[in-house]
Amino acid sequence: MSDTMSDTTCPSCGAPVELKLGASVCVICPYCDTPLVRKDRKLEDIGQKSNLVDDATPICLGARGTFEGRGFEVVGRLQLEHSVGYWNEWYLLFDDDETGWLGEAAGEYFITFPVGEDALADVHKRVGRVLERDEMLEGLHVKIGKRRFTVTDARSSRCTGGQGELPFVVGKGYEFEYADLRRPDGAFATIDLSEDPPLVFAGRAVTWDELDMKGHRTFDGWD
Repeated sequence: MSDTMSDTTCPSCGAPVELKLGASVCVICPYCDTPLVRKDRKLEDIGQKSNLVDDATPICLGARGTFEGRGFEVVGRLQLEHSVGYWNEWYLLFDDDETGWLGEAAGEYFITFPVGEDALADVHKRVGRVLERDEMLEGLHVKIGKRRFTVTDARSSRCTGGQGELPFVVGKGYEFEYADLRRPDGAFATIDLSEDPPLVFAGRAVTWDELDMKGHRTFDGWD
């Protein structure tokens, strides 16, 4: 996680910008909401603004939680929109320096991690075949490694904005296709179809209580 560029200033507004993660490619200025790209130990303004919609999420940057005994901090956020509403993908930095994602949609939460290429042969074969034939992905059975998943949802989405640090550059209005997959035991996976070959992230559903979040947003009526 060490990096010589831990603190710098926003080229758009001049405010200080701190980077916690050495692998971050993009950071959103917390003062002027400008997405900044890391290049040659400098931050460059990509000429856009991040416009988040207030979706009353309890999660926020800097909040901490746990997953299977490991602590993590929320260091970044993508807000995305599809035909039935908004959802968030929160970028997590674990205490052992691993990174992952906390998906949040309609009161459900999912922790996922990138899946290695050696576990994706069936995904590439079956999903690629369906896409070539322009058929529906829903209901497709796919193996990720040795586990069999079913595609439960496949949609188009659009990025509305972001916060904090992210491992890639995504500007406002960025559109992509994705598919969500589930198993009866609570395992969850998602396929980013905007990449070739597709990127896959797998993990499982978690409850709010299980996350044991600290430093999150609270609202009137919360215990």
